[in-house]
Amino acid sequence: MTMLETQNKTAPDAGGESKPIRVLCVDDVPDVIYLVEKVIKAEAGMVCVGCIDTADGLAERAKALEAHVILLDATMPGKRPLEALRDLSASYPEAKTLMFSGLDDAGWKQRAQEAGAVGWVSKGADMATVLRAVREVAAGGQWWKPAAWRGDGEVR
Repeated sequence: MTMLETQNKTAPDAGGESKPIRVLCVDDVPDVIYLVEKVIKAEAGMVCVGCIDTADGLAERAKALEAHVILLDATMPGKRPLEALRDLSASYPEAKTLMFSGLDDAGWKQRAQEAGAVGWVSKGADMATVLRAVREVAAGGQWWKPAAWRGDGEVR
């Protein structure tokens, strides 16, 4: 398998067949939504199932869209994203939430992890890194970079 084939793997379903990773983007900045949607649509093995600008009704929307991975901004108007994440984790645990934020604070990451997030990727990261993070969490992994963050709220 070539590097390109490895990068373009899709998520296996319960029957072992590969299906595209279904990504839902939740962000209140139109330029961020536009970029993420464009990049995901161009990526083999991924499909953008929607982009919403508020965390209001997130659990219901994610379930209705059958999202595998949710890219969720940490701060937005409307329902608090971490509160929406708690609801999502309780009612639709199949979805994996990757926080997508300009914040880079161990306290925020700790609270996101406690609410059910399986990773955190910076909005300052290049899109190739964002796509790697989506693939990692879709495959059942976690994405807590930099590696120095231990997941207990402290930085080594």
